[in-house]
Amino acid sequence: MKMLLINFIYFVFRILNLAVWIYVILSWIGPVHPTLSKAYRKLSEWLEPLLRPIRKLLMPLTMKIGLDFSPYVFALATTFIYRLIVNIIIYM
Repeated sequence: MKMLLINFIYFVFRILNLAVWIYVILSWIGPVHPTLSKAYRKLSEWLEPLLRPIRKLLMPLTMKIGLDFSPYVFALATTFIYRLIVNIIIYM
């Protein structure tokens, strides 16, 4: 039963991370491409509420360098949270 729960959580976190990376790629080409702009807007609706707080924290760094690191930080945070949840489930 624990492995089923762990696999489900793994699946959810992988889909979330994959969606973020697709959103990053679409942010380069999606807004100007007529077909991909719909997918970009939909991913933006779902992911911006998750990325916005990270962007606020990283704003000074983003302003200096000119790059948005929020997807990378989000990926690291979700990996950390996944491992924390899995360890809690295993040692229950």
